[in-house]
Amino acid sequence: MGRRRALCLQPYFLWLGCVALWAHGSAGQQRQGRPADGADTSRYSILGSLEGGTAAAAAAANRVRRRGQQDMLRGPNVCGSRFHSYCCPGWKTLPGGNQCIVPICRNSCGDGFCSRPNMCTCSNGQILPSCGLKSIQQCNIRCLNGGTCLDDQCQCQKGYIGTYCGQPVCEHGCQNGGRCIGPNRCACVYGFTGPQCERDYRTGPCFIQVNNQMCQGQLAGIVCTKTLCCATIGRAWGHPCEMCPAQPQPCRRGFIPNIRTGACQDIDECQAIPGICQGGTCINAVGSYECKCPAGHKQNEATQKCEDINECSLIPGICDAGECSNTVGSYICLCPRGFLTSTDGSHCIDQRAGTCFSSLLNGRCAQELPGRFTKMQCCCESGRCWALGSIPEMCPVRGSDEYRGLCIDGIPVIGGSRPGGTGGNGFGPGGTGFIPIPGRNGFSPGVHGTGIGTGGQGPTGNGPVITGLTILNQTIDICKHHPNLCLNGRCIPTISSYRCECNMGYKQDANGDCTDVDECISNPCPNGDCVNTPGSYYCKCHIGFQRTPTKQACIDIDECIQNGVLCKNGRCVNTDGSFQCICNAGFELTTDGKNCVDHDECTTTNMCLNGMCINEDGSFKCICKPGFVLAPNGRYCTDIDECKTPGICMNGHCINTEGSFRCDCPPGLAVGVDGRVCVDTHMRSTCYGGIKKGVCIRPFPGAVTKSECCCANLDYGFGEPCHPCPAKNSAEFHGLCSGGVGITVDGRDINECALDPDICSNGICENLRGSYRCNCNSGYESDVSGQNCVDIDECFVNRLLCDNGLCRNTPGSYSCVCPKGYIFSSETDTCE
Repeated sequence: MGRRRALCLQPYFLWLGCVALWAHGSAGQQRQGRPADGADTSRYSILGSLEGGTAAAAAAANRVRRRGQQDMLRGPNVCGSRFHSYCCPGWKTLPGGNQCIVPICRNSCGDGFCSRPNMCTCSNGQILPSCGLKSIQQCNIRCLNGGTCLDDQCQCQKGYIGTYCGQPVCEHGCQNGGRCIGPNRCACVYGFTGPQCERDYRTGPCFIQVNNQMCQGQLAGIVCTKTLCCATIGRAWGHPCEMCPAQPQPCRRGFIPNIRTGACQDIDECQAIPGICQGGTCINAVGSYECKCPAGHKQNEATQKCEDINECSLIPGICDAGECSNTVGSYICLCPRGFLTSTDGSHCIDQRAGTCFSSLLNGRCAQELPGRFTKMQCCCESGRCWALGSIPEMCPVRGSDEYRGLCIDGIPVIGGSRPGGTGGNGFGPGGTGFIPIPGRNGFSPGVHGTGIGTGGQGPTGNGPVITGLTILNQTIDICKHHPNLCLNGRCIPTISSYRCECNMGYKQDANGDCTDVDECISNPCPNGDCVNTPGSYYCKCHIGFQRTPTKQACIDIDECIQNGVLCKNGRCVNTDGSFQCICNAGFELTTDGKNCVDHDECTTTNMCLNGMCINEDGSFKCICKPGFVLAPNGRYCTDIDECKTPGICMNGHCINTEGSFRCDCPPGLAVGVDGRVCVDTHMRSTCYGGIKKGVCIRPFPGAVTKSECCCANLDYGFGEPCHPCPAKNSAEFHGLCSGGVGITVDGRDINECALDPDICSNGICENLRGSYRCNCNSGYESDVSGQNCVDIDECFVNRLLCDNGLCRNTPGSYSCVCPKGYIFSSETDTCE
């Protein structure tokens, strides 16, 4: 004999109530035992035949009054014991009644009614947790992102707009090419970040000059953000070049906003831009900086470096008759023969010996002093005129700049000499410091003179001599009479002859002629080919070099500055005679080496394994398949071990698979609807005969287990809320229907006829082991499956029906339409 058990379900299945079940023997055979305490013997099993169910419900509704006790609760949905019973949670009794048949719904059922705990049957026949005045399911459109449908229009949640609430809203917009992907959520392109993609963290070169929309003056060795470049000394930034705003925002130049507080803070340019004062000392100031260059240097506006001042080109004639040679921070004078370089090398002191005159007489130089004197020796004391050759020149006026430059504040440095003397009366050390009175020495043409002599002396005579006056304008100017004496040079007359001073690029040979100097012998064009020319030379520069304005040197062409569009998507680095592109990450050099193009990482073998590779400009991204997650290096997808998730496959064992997992449930349990937990196969709920547009329809009467529902037909739905039954051959199906379709998880046959009373429309259902068949009514026949009754078209099967009339097929039968003058004969099925 079997025993009857009262099962009270867990709180999350409260609405199912308590159901009395008979313990069964072998499959298909019921064993009936004697109920205790006179309880009704009706059966509640859905297995086998459901006959007697109505009588059982009526009997369960009876009330039994015990002597001295209140009325006991009877019928379904009763929990507790026979001594203390109460309505199962989710149910209540009618006022004054003792049957737990009134369901309780937390939400309002609106225009429907509460048909089971927390479930409403709405006016349109659907079963939902709640019903409104007009069910949202009556809308013909689907609203996304939590939107509510009302009168076929979507009422969107905050943060979404659009016809179907599918468009997110970013209130402050997305800057710099960013895309709004969620309420106030921006997806930024590479190089930008921040809530609105407002922060630019791209790095690139900084330019301090812009001419004709071309970026020039790249800061060598500096790679920084556009914000830092434009807030300091930059006027343009990046490759390709982007112009800096005239006034940076939100802070003025010299300041940058703090990332955390947003307050404008001073930029220490000396630290932010290394080398900004290369060769000097950088001193930071509030909103600016100061560059202190050493002596002989100044800051270059283009490079911001301290560069040497070329005094030779800046101050014409700085070395007088000498050649100025620039040095780092200074210069030095290379003085010709007859000149002495000063101790500091800053000027040339004329050491050429000439004639000194101590006075002027009627505007002419007079009182020639005996001996030979330099210009300094003559003019820095009492001399008034000095002559190197035949033509005298006035000494500079005392106190003038020329005088100070010649005499170095009036102090002579070199002594002179007289013919036959030792220099004791000259200007040198040990001298008396005065100019002696002119004697009879000197050249006096026609006055006891002997002509032009190299020493300017005449023999001592006994005749009258004119003293104190020397006439010089009788000197013969050989250069004037013979203009071609010094080819490629300048003819300079002397007292008795002349001398040639060669032009630059020429030198005197052994004969005293000026011949061309071949400058190319010294290889003055290291980055080009030297071409000698008469008196000079020029350089033919190699590719990547250009000539200086003098054409006598080749300097490197900075292609990065000259061509601002080079090295797109990279950084241009100037090299000696060429340039080099350093490509950004994700880019590769073009064949001509002038630009960088995107490298399609997706063409790499096994890139984004277990996912989909999407190439982007300068990068790529992997979209992983379900069940996979991106690896730390972002280059492939790895399997997610779902079995490590807390609570997964509760009451069972989790088995991880590639890209997924499955739950292995012990006997008596089956995989739940979501596939993530093992549930008791004896828990009962509503079984639905189909699913239409995602909504379960045709609920069957009574409560069954998931195995009894889903193993009967895979197109059914189960549970509250309803979920589709697992697909055939899925892991959940094999765990739930291990015996196949028509058999429960514990091996019992499912009575499809009892489960769905309408399963054999137009016929009578006959249950079979693991299946069923339909015995069709008259006028119907079974299809090939034996599980459907289809109408027989009698008019087509028997062409003799309704002879002399018109045969019309009807469901399960036919009818004859006889013409006028004929009547239908039921015996012959013809019109007579």
